[in-house]
Amino acid sequence: MKTSKEQKEYQDRVDGLYQKRNPRKHELLNLGDDWKEKTEDFVSRNINDTRAIATYLTKYIQKELNKNKKFEKTEVQVIRGSITSYFRKQIFDKSSVFHYKKQLRSLTHYHHAVDAIVLAHFKSHGHIRLLQDLTKIN
Repeated sequence: MKTSKEQKEYQDRVDGLYQKRNPRKHELLNLGDDWKEKTEDFVSRNINDTRAIATYLTKYIQKELNKNKKFEKTEVQVIRGSITSYFRKQIFDKSSVFHYKKQLRSLTHYHHAVDAIVLAHFKSHGHIRLLQDLTKIN
């Protein structure tokens, strides 16, 4: 929890940096007293957007695969991020060269390649359902 002095310093920094140059960013950073409601709304919108994009891409990729006889029986699957995260932690433990700290994750996009390696381990839809059930149990 921020002290009132820290809150005042933050407010002054946000006002000084963004109020005139970038009003939208100023609005986002200057959440005020109802910051919990605004951040919950923001997270909710992001989750819904991600879900909609995943649905659209799944249908699009499936349609493109169906154009080729060789791939028409291929089933496109969507795997939850929580499942990917769980198995990333299982496959790449702290001794692994692919282990990285959370703050480093935001510096590069290499974590997407690591997630692709994790997803390559999922063989079938039944396998994914089994893994989802196992994560719920744990």
